[in-house]
Amino acid sequence: MSKVHYIVKKDERVVVCVISDTEDYFMDYMVRHMYENNHLITGRWHDKYFLKNSYSGVARCAPDDEWNEEIGRKIAFNKAKEKLNNAFFKRAKAYVNAADSEFNQLIGIINNYGARLASDADKRGKEIDGLLGKKE
Repeated sequence: MSKVHYIVKKDERVVVCVISDTEDYFMDYMVRHMYENNHLITGRWHDKYFLKNSYSGVARCAPDDEWNEEIGRKIAFNKAKEKLNNAFFKRAKAYVNAADSEFNQLIGIINNYGARLASDADKRGKEIDGLLGKKE
């Protein structure tokens, strides 16, 4: 579970939001989603699917603006969350592409197996026809 932490520097008119413990955010989501929906989960997890451990957003109050910590926190949080979401969807796209590639390979293997079975069946049929004295 990720954590949200704020650093407020009123004298510098800055609010920083850090969302941490996000490294396995994508993988946790995928495992939960796959488990709940009975989808196939590959046992090969790669480091490329893990996120950084934290994402931060910074809100700076312009000299002409009035200081408001609450608004600064919301802006900083939204910036940090946007970075986290972008990383999440980048991992999701990579995961889907990898799964698509694996499924295409699996389809190729199944098609090759089916072609071999059809060829073997054709050969066996011809052998049986030959034994029975039938001509092509």
